[in-house]
Amino acid sequence: MWCTFVFVSIIVVVCNCEQISISSTITPDTERQKLINILNTLNEKVELQSTIREINHRLENLEKQFTSVAASCEISRHLEKPKPTLVTTDSTKINKTKEIVESLKKMELQITELKNSGETFPTGKTIPENCLEVKKRGNNVTGVFLIKPKFASAPFLAVCDLTTRGGGWTVILNRFDGKVDFYLGWQSYKVGFGNLAGEFWLGLENIHQLSGYQVNELLVELVESDNKETFASYDHFSVGSEVEGYALKTLGGFSGTAENSFAYHGGFKFTTKDKDQDLHTGVNCAQSYSGAWWYGECHHSQLTGLYKGATDKYKGVRWGERFYLKKARMLIRPQLDLSLTL
Repeated sequence: MWCTFVFVSIIVVVCNCEQISISSTITPDTERQKLINILNTLNEKVELQSTIREINHRLENLEKQFTSVAASCEISRHLEKPKPTLVTTDSTKINKTKEIVESLKKMELQITELKNSGETFPTGKTIPENCLEVKKRGNNVTGVFLIKPKFASAPFLAVCDLTTRGGGWTVILNRFDGKVDFYLGWQSYKVGFGNLAGEFWLGLENIHQLSGYQVNELLVELVESDNKETFASYDHFSVGSEVEGYALKTLGGFSGTAENSFAYHGGFKFTTKDKDQDLHTGVNCAQSYSGAWWYGECHHSQLTGLYKGATDKYKGVRWGERFYLKKARMLIRPQLDLSLTL
């Protein structure tokens, strides 16, 4: 059986009482009538508050019922969600609460869309931990999938390359047209940015969740300005936690047709223009070279540099002596077992 969850925010309306000022030119009768009108208005607001409290109470009870039922069900789009019912005979109150109800409907729709985004996988199966698991479940077409690493607090969408070198790769960086600005700050690099259908950075936290708890391999694909294709492969790759500065903790086992330019960066923490963790005293390498990377003093590679308009070749998309790269991708996956053939 399938089930859906509804989470409702409790809306609190706070009424501000009008200030009462009495002018010397106003007669007592007029002032009395003014006070009566204000009291009537306040009474209406109090009644509205009472109605809203009743709605919130009913919604809280509804949420508890859903939580109880969800404990023995699986998520599904097939079960129609019960709608909260407003019990009132006063048409004025219904009109006043219409806006609140519409807001709740919008929230419900957003929750439904979020739940449905993970329906790539059959009933009864948990969300895959990574793209290699997506591959093992019989998916053979590269695309965007919902994944949830074992220790991650929430799932996230990722591009899964299911064909290159046996498939099962999670793409963590993609550059090819310069439409996305990569000269960004720490928070952007932490959570990720860009468009999964175009250029993007998956996010340091997501990369840590994917690589920080098991042995991963890294594949770097490069295309130079003359369309020459090269690659660099590493058997061991992992990124530490935020507390560790998202350091490049493990890197080794190089092979490929490109230089081993990433080796220099092993062990270094990640630096952005607003968070300097490099080894260069008095200089922020991210600011100096218009990028963000695991800098030392400062870099032998930088795939986050300026795609266009770099006046200094060291500020561009670089890998060793390959400057102004036309395309660059970084992909990771758990070390491939023998069940998949390269």
